[in-house]
Amino acid sequence: MRLSVLVIFVLMTCLSCKVKYSFTGADFGNLETVTVNYFPNKAINGPASLGQLFTDNLKDKFARETNLRATGIAGDIEFSGYVSQYRIAGQSPTAGQTNAIVRLTMTVQVVFKNIVEPEKSWEKAFTQSIDYESQQDLSLIEETLINQLNDIIADDIFTAALVDW
Repeated sequence: MRLSVLVIFVLMTCLSCKVKYSFTGADFGNLETVTVNYFPNKAINGPASLGQLFTDNLKDKFARETNLRATGIAGDIEFSGYVSQYRIAGQSPTAGQTNAIVRLTMTVQVVFKNIVEPEKSWEKAFTQSIDYESQQDLSLIEETLINQLNDIIADDIFTAALVDW
């Protein structure tokens, strides 16, 4: 009986305080809204869809993993920037002067503004790479590789902006 009263009391206290929670370790504090602006592709070699794919991925990350409401302008936190690099380079030369492994590298320049706590705002470049075998046809796997890179970079941005370890 006492245990059930205690559990009900704790639940009511948490719900009445509108506790914001996250299983990612993110600290939302007084944040309620997020704005993710379009990240244009300014990389020389990147496919035309690169900017839109990255923007959509970052928006989806916040929709899936936070209770922040997305807004088109003037969010409590705001992300903007551009894709600055998209590079494909051989990594492991073989005896026949070909490369066994090819590395796809992508860099995204990000401006993070925290309107609620301006001292937490920053500008950073996020770079990640993924390797694939040179026998693979890039045109067949490129979208998958881009999606994987977008996931990794979006995680890095999310962590830098909201996870306070």
